[in-house]
Amino acid sequence: MDLNRIYDRARRDVVGQDEALKKLILAVNRNLIDGHYNRENVILKGDRGTGKTLICETVAREMRIPFTQIDLSFADDKLRDTHIEEALTGFAQELESSELSGIVLFDGFDKLISENKDNNVVSLTKQNNYFLANGRLEIYGIFDISRITFVAEGTYNNKLTGFNTDFSVLTDELFSSRFTMVIETNPISEQLVENAVLFSNVSALRNLGDITLEDEEIDRIIAMVIDRGVGLHSASAVIDEVLYPKFEKKYFM
Repeated sequence: MDLNRIYDRARRDVVGQDEALKKLILAVNRNLIDGHYNRENVILKGDRGTGKTLICETVAREMRIPFTQIDLSFADDKLRDTHIEEALTGFAQELESSELSGIVLFDGFDKLISENKDNNVVSLTKQNNYFLANGRLEIYGIFDISRITFVAEGTYNNKLTGFNTDFSVLTDELFSSRFTMVIETNPISEQLVENAVLFSNVSALRNLGDITLEDEEIDRIIAMVIDRGVGLHSASAVIDEVLYPKFEKKYFM
């Protein structure tokens, strides 16, 4: 597998997060090659809107392995339980036609971590095929995880200290795999927003056609994206707002 080619292709869609891309590619590749003996699951730490989910999606696509995202932000425990169960079961079925490799992203994993560091074994939920506790996931009889890379995504803030070695994934074969690698994304900055808006393959600007973008408009877009505090998630909406007069003139007059 040509890791440099994978990285070059991935960075077309993920801008400003080169180190995070490289580290995740290396971790996934290690698990694909030697997952039974030397595994690296990942804590992906970073502010909202820095591209954490996009990094995982892009790496999976470019490495041609399955990807699934499990949202842990449900306020209702039963809804969260159902979502986790369905996601894990669906992913297991998808793996039947692959080579049992892939990336599982736990979105908002940091929300499950107690502020009390002595409370690591409190059960938060229990379903037929898995047990999810504080910083710990146990999977029973679903699939062989030896070539799966689990990514625990979140902002973490001050919660991370002392927890990274306690995160683990277990199976009914007592195969334990801890989240040993911490990857941190670069924070939102003017340069990061500008690069994402202007140069990324997934930029909302790609469909502007003959609409031109002035320097003053670029500055407004960057300032508004940063001011809204949700990072690149707001980029498309901000672009539409700033360029609305031009869109109105082009399409409705």
